Amino acid sequence: MGKIKVQNLKARDIIQMYSYLIDNKNLAGGTMKILHAYLRKMLNFAVSMDYIQVNPMNNKVPTPKANKEDFVVWPIEKTMTFLEETKKEHKQYYYAFAFTLFTGLRRSELIGLQWKDVNFDEASIQLTRTVVVEAGKKYPYVSTGKTDIAMSKIHLSNIAVDLLREIQGTQLLHKSKSEGVYSNPNGWIFTNELGSLLNADYCTKVFNKVLKKLDWPTKEMSLKGFRHLFATHLVSNNVNMKTVQSLLRHSTYNLTANTYSHITGDLQKEAVKEIDNIFIGAKDDTTKRS
Repeated sequence: MGKIKVQNLKARDIIQMYSYLIDNKNLAGGTMKILHAYLRKMLNFAVSMDYIQVNPMNNKVPTPKANKEDFVVWPIEKTMTFLEETKKEHKQYYYAFAFTLFTGLRRSELIGLQWKDVNFDEASIQLTRTVVVEAGKKYPYVSTGKTDIAMSKIHLSNIAVDLLREIQGTQLLHKSKSEGVYSNPNGWIFTNELGSLLNADYCTKVFNKVLKKLDWPTKEMSLKGFRHLFATHLVSNNVNMKTVQSLLRHSTYNLTANTYSHITGDLQKEAVKEIDNIFIGAKDDTTKRS
């Protein structure tokens, strides 16, 4: 918004800024919605501190619409083929990919996990940090996460817990064979053979490398796509959408419902077929009795 003072800020200025960011910076609808929420909150704070009398956004600046995200859904057989191929030459990355599939974690959340976050007795993990590659800053760049919802406790399936135990055993094996070179003072879960934290960007490179080896399109699937697979399989097996929202830690129910609406639509088509079974069957019974 340039040099406009907050006291002089108008709704049209904000709308123009939104248009600029979408058209010139290619910001996604979801990002714009987050920006919209934070800007509204900041201007409400300015009102409470008497810097301005009225929030210029009130009833004048519409919430940007998030673009509906398209993604590919792999069948289980194809997913397992990918994981098996990854495990052959990139075992440490196999662990990261498989755990994403079993939990739906974001890449930054996955890489940020430490052993102290795991409760084996309760079969849960407490998300407390994220790790990203930040330009100009030493890796790993550790953050506390976007929201309290994102950084929460999630429960694990048995297969996810078993995978963590396998990772734990593999780390102990690497440590015993490293002749004192192994070092993991922070207790990172996803490391290389010497205990160093996996590079977040290299996870994507390895993912694409395996796709190429299998001669599959590199744009067909990604680590984020594995997060979608996690949710898709839950929704397809009639897990309540509200529960899926809590596992994905989406900020709103609508975000989850809109993202996976095509799946619920298919489920609805199957569900209404039961009406035929119920009423046609009842009609037939009535006819026979007559």
